[in-house]
Order: sequence, then C-alpha cells, then structure tokens
Amino acid sequence: MFDKLDRTIINALRRYYISGELTPVEIQETLNISDTVFYKYFKIFREIEQQRPKRLKDVNFFLPPVEREKDNYPEKLNQVLPGIIENTNHRTLKIENIWQEYRALVPDGCTLISFKEYFGRWRKEHNICWFYPQHIKHIPEEDLLELGHWQNSRDLKLWRKAVVIKASLKKRPVKEIATQLEVCHRTVLGWIRLYKERGIEGLREGKYKHMLKRIDRNKLKRENILKLLQQTPKLHGINRTAWTLRHLAMAYEKVYGKTISASNVNICLSRLGYHFLKSRERLVSPDKNFREKMDKIKTILANLQPDEKFFSIDEYGPATVKMKTGWSFTAETEARKIPEKQKIKGWYIIIAALELSENQVTHFYSRKKDSAETTRLIGMLREKYKDDRKLYLSWDEVSWHRSKQLAAYLTQINEQGPPFIELTPLPSSAQHLNVIESVFSGMAKTVIHNSDYDSLEACYAAIDRHFGERNAYYRLHPMKAGKKIWGKEIVPPVFKETNNCKSGLKKKISKTEKKYGPVGEDKD
Repeated sequence: MFDKLDRTIINALRRYYISGELTPVEIQETLNISDTVFYKYFKIFREIEQQRPKRLKDVNFFLPPVEREKDNYPEKLNQVLPGIIENTNHRTLKIENIWQEYRALVPDGCTLISFKEYFGRWRKEHNICWFYPQHIKHIPEEDLLELGHWQNSRDLKLWRKAVVIKASLKKRPVKEIATQLEVCHRTVLGWIRLYKERGIEGLREGKYKHMLKRIDRNKLKRENILKLLQQTPKLHGINRTAWTLRHLAMAYEKVYGKTISASNVNICLSRLGYHFLKSRERLVSPDKNFREKMDKIKTILANLQPDEKFFSIDEYGPATVKMKTGWSFTAETEARKIPEKQKIKGWYIIIAALELSENQVTHFYSRKKDSAETTRLIGMLREKYKDDRKLYLSWDEVSWHRSKQLAAYLTQINEQGPPFIELTPLPSSAQHLNVIESVFSGMAKTVIHNSDYDSLEACYAAIDRHFGERNAYYRLHPMKAGKKIWGKEIVPPVFKETNNCKSGLKKKISKTEKKYGPVGEDKD
C-alpha cells in the first residue's frame, strides 16, 4: 500500500500531522510532494486518530485496508444499467452519455465521478465492450446457415466475416474478436456495419461494389472541376486572370449548386495531375460563347447520322528533319548525345483531318499555313467522302480559318450540292480540346521522337506508314474515336470537354477499375 512513497517521507508527514506547526502548503514545499499525496496520507492519519488514537504516534501502525464487496453498488444501479446500454442511441458507451441516461431514471443517483468508478467495475465484471451498441441483435436462420457454410469453407476472408458476425451476436468485445482473427478492430466494426446495412449480400460483395456510386460521384466532381478550369474566371464574375482553389470552389458551388471545399478541389486536381505551375500556356478559354460552341459540337456528335461525318482538323509543325531527342532503352555507358547545333535536312508542315465516326486520318504535307491549304484539304475531304450528305469541320479559330477567301469558297461548293460543308469552330484559345492533337502526339512519340532520318523523304515515308497502319487498323476494327487508344496516343482521341489532348499525363487506373471495369465511362 505504501511502496510507492518513501517511508521516511510518510513518517515525516505523520510527525507534521501530530504537531500541527506547519500549514499544508509549507509541508508540501518542505517534503516536495503533491496535493494528492498530502491529503491522501492526512486522511489515513485522521482515521487512525479517530479509531485508534493511542496508536497514532506509532509510525509502524496503519489500519488494515477495507476490502470492497464486488456487488457494493449504489441502489438501483445494477437494475438500470443493462436496460440503459441495450436501448442507448449512441454508437459507443461514452460514460457521460450513460450517466445522463442513468440520472434521468434515478434523479437522486450517484455523481459522475462516483459513476465512472462503479460503471468501470461493472463493465469489466460483465465483459461489456465500449462498442456494445453496434453489435448485431438478431440474425435470421437462413443467414446463420450461410454463415455456417462460410466457416467450413477454405476462403479465409469469408471465414473471418462469419466469425465476426456470430461473435457480434454473442456480444463479444470487438478488440477480443480482432485479436483472435488478427485484423484491425475497424475492420471488425466495418463488417458488422455492412451486415446491418445490407445483410449477407453486402458481406459477399464486399466494400468495392458498395463504393461504386461514390466513385462515380467523385469522377463526375473531378470532370466538373476540369470544365471550370478550362474556362476563364471572368465568365463566372471573378475578376482574375487565373483560377485559385478558393475561387474554383466558389464557382463550383455557383454552377453546380453543391458545396465543395478548397482542399477538396486541390485533391481532385492532384488526382487529375494538375498543379500550379508557371507557364506560358493555360487551360482557360476567354471565349464569351464557350458554352454555346461546346453545346453545339456535342449536340452534332450525339445526333450524327450515317451519311454525315465529323472532322477534327489541325496543322502539325513547322517541324525540322534532324536528330531528335527521346526515350529509349540505353546502357548507362552508351547514353545518346544530340549535338546542340546540327544541319537541318528539311522542314515540313502536316495538315490533317481526323474523322471521328470511322477514326480515319486524311493528311498531306505543306510549306505554309493559309486559306489556300485549308481549301485544298476541304477539296480532298469532299472527294474522299463524296457519297456522304454533310461534312462537319471543327478547328481552332486562327486567322486563315476565318478568312473571306475561305468563306467564299465554302459558299461556292455548298451551292454545287452534297456533300455540304458546315463549320463548327472550337472556342478560342482551346486548342487542347482539338481531338486530332492526340493523334499528332501519338505520331510524334512513335516516329518523330528519338529519330534521325537521312532526308525529308524518309521522314515523309515514316509518317505516311504510321497513318496508313492506323487507318488500316480501324478499317479492320471499326469503332468510333475514343473507345480504344491506338499506338502511343496519350489520351483517348474522343471529343470530350474534359479531355486535354496536349497533356503528357497518363490516366491512372484504380484497383477498383481493374477489378470491376471503368466506372462512369461514356460508352460509344
């Protein structure tokens, strides 16, 4: 009883108690002891003085300890506690909550401090878990039969789930179950909660299918944030030239009517691969008619007829023919070195159109970018698709795509009859939405990067072969652009508002998508 305090200090305390010369504060400072120790021993000495006054000066005498009886609880405590913990609405047996329910039934009951001591002893004697309210109260006969099969199976996870559910019915402590199964107590609580919410089917399917809707919602949230990121803040009444996390959250709530925090926006952008970087290019469009142009393009694609074709058009270059850098398997001692200054063997511009419904590329080489070359491409497309009724052309709003010469040419050929030409220009400064950029990126990664062609003709031959093999593949495997990535294209070549065809980022596939397939993908 007195092993924790030195016996000389206890004897000194007794002498000070008998003499009464010093105040409690002076005694504590002299012996360097706390208030708790001081009052504990003075209480012991007072009891000796009251019961055996003649033995007070005997420093070796102490009253024998009084043993408490196990069932020495306040009146009615044993009767009301079982009912309280069975009917409590709280998730855990928090002492303050249990005491309040106890005092509601017994207004003149014990205080909170006394209740903590009594409840702690009572809970240990009856082996009551802190998570007692979360335990399962009833299991149907058919579920018990199924759990019995799980316990006899060779599937360790099913066996653990069966043991957890049956142990929960018996009100065994959660930590005791977790120790037996060698799992975390949160896992045990998760299986119990899953069974209470979704029954035996919920345990069989696991948490991944249960989370598919949440995954789908999070994906939609990220796509909505990316749509905002590709617009200028001024479209939403924010006088800034670039987005911040706080302003993105404000615009998201204004446009979609759902609250989102700046930190959540940051998480979504990080998972999309976007970070704040100082750059000359930004994924924003200052076009005031951004939404109208996007809605028009999406409406055309949604209602595209068999005798109609939709083309994504752009130019690649000017590009030079010389030794190019790139990634390749190389020994450390044989690292490839590119001269800073080298002789250029030629230069070229590729003007091309990607037809989205059949995934075919039409291209030719040029020495300039102007309206004349654009009319040349349109003539090639009208000749190639002469059996179709209408051709839609989508391109960025550069000067030669808006010239009077081109407008007059389109008016002239539309008067001649089908195929008719209709322009569906992209929003200004939104080249990243041009689908053919993805095809150009795949072409560059395949035949341009890491190259060293001897002549301009050799480079042409490699590019022609690349596009020829690509077109041949999609003629043998007909599908719309976007359902399959061909070669080294970094993103699916599909017209989608959330696509960034110029980005070098690759999509990360989650474990859930690997197991259950893409979540929330648009099916062509």
